[in-house]
Parts: sequence; C-alpha cells; structure tokens
Amino acid sequence: MIKERYKIYRDFPMNAETNGDGVLKVLEGNEAVENAIRQWISSFRGEYIRNPSRGGYVTYWLLKPMNEDTRRAIKESIREGFYEDFSPEIEIRKLEVTPDYDRMIWEIHLEGYAPSVKVPINVYEKLRNLI
Repeated sequence: MIKERYKIYRDFPMNAETNGDGVLKVLEGNEAVENAIRQWISSFRGEYIRNPSRGGYVTYWLLKPMNEDTRRAIKESIREGFYEDFSPEIEIRKLEVTPDYDRMIWEIHLEGYAPSVKVPINVYEKLRNLI
C-alpha cells in the first residue's frame, strides 16, 4: 500500500505572537491556512514583498459604498482571487459576506477545504469599510 503524501502547511501568525521565550510562534495545518486566508483577505495589492501583484481582492471594495452591489462584488472577488491568486488551493463550501451598516463593517465567513494539505477551513473575518 502506498502512503498518500500531503504537504504540511506552516505560517507565522498575523499578530506576530510569540511564545514565552520570545520566539515567533509557528502555526501548522488548518491554523496556518486560516491565518494565510485572513492575511490575504485583509491585504492591499502590493503588500506582499516578493509578489507585489498578490492580494487586494477585498480591500479594493472597502473604498466603495456599503450596498448590495458591493457585497456581491466582494463575494465574487474572493472566489476569483482564490482561483487566481491563493495557495494552497481552497475548495469553498460556504461563503457569506454580510454588511453591518451601523458599525460600517463587512463580516466575511468562509468554510472550505484545502485538499493539498487535507485540512478543513473555517474563517471569520471583519473588515471596516474605509469610506
């Protein structure tokens, strides 16, 4: 029997969390993938040093009025961005983009699966509208 191989995905936390010795914490598996998704969702195009064309799919829409057209555009941009620009590949199973008009916040909830690293994904992120 051939053992199936898959990648171990690692990442550093967005908030630069450290352990008790001051060493930067390392995330693995679904925590690492979810962290990478949060960073990707909240990034502006050009923020990735080695790949300046990466990111910015959602933040562009934070500069637009909060309405149903923008909500649909954010959702479409996330789907398009995952297809064109995100690694590891994510199979989106559920994607909700909900406006909180009173607080001027977009709530993004994504559930899915990363087949190359064999981990489930569950990300909930809030982004403030910028206008």
